[in-house]
Amino acid sequence: IFLAYGKAGCRLAEVPLAEIGLAPEGRPLEAPAKGSRWGLGRHLGAAVAALCLTEELGQLEDLAPCCGHRADSPEFEELLLVPLAGCLLPLRRTVEPLRDR
Repeated sequence: IFLAYGKAGCRLAEVPLAEIGLAPEGRPLEAPAKGSRWGLGRHLGAAVAALCLTEELGQLEDLAPCCGHRADSPEFEELLLVPLAGCLLPLRRTVEPLRDR
């Protein structure tokens, strides 16, 4: 699903998850606690894979608020490491984009 949206040129952070049955309606009423995942953050691995396959790594920072972190936080970087490496190694045979982050 995320790959189809990415190929269509949509930003993944704007995917209507509730409409496609992947999240409850609306955003949390309160700001989520630091580190708690909601919305796209609950599908982080799939979202990262779609961004890698569509070569839209610039959108990774859009996923941070859904994971309860800032885009520049070490905790968010840690969350991204395994899904990014799992996608980039088979596709590019390098982890160079990880070093760029």
